[in-house]
Amino acid sequence: QSNGILVGPCPLHHGRDEEEFYVYGNNCWCCYGACHRGGTTLDFVAIREGVSLPVAAMLLQSWYQLDLKKLGLVEPEND
Repeated sequence: QSNGILVGPCPLHHGRDEEEFYVYGNNCWCCYGACHRGGTTLDFVAIREGVSLPVAAMLLQSWYQLDLKKLGLVEPEND
């Protein structure tokens, strides 16, 4: 890690070069190795899991048990 940037091998193509995969402080990432891909956290999960962006968002919500109502990201339903 240097200057808030994480550097290591690419987990998408199982790279071995220690300086090919960068995660920047703004939650964006880029592979300068074999796959030459980059994007946001959602893009990474979608590529890694082989799913669409909406499904990647639902996976993150499930994995981290995010309560979107408590976070104020969705309006509570009126029953």
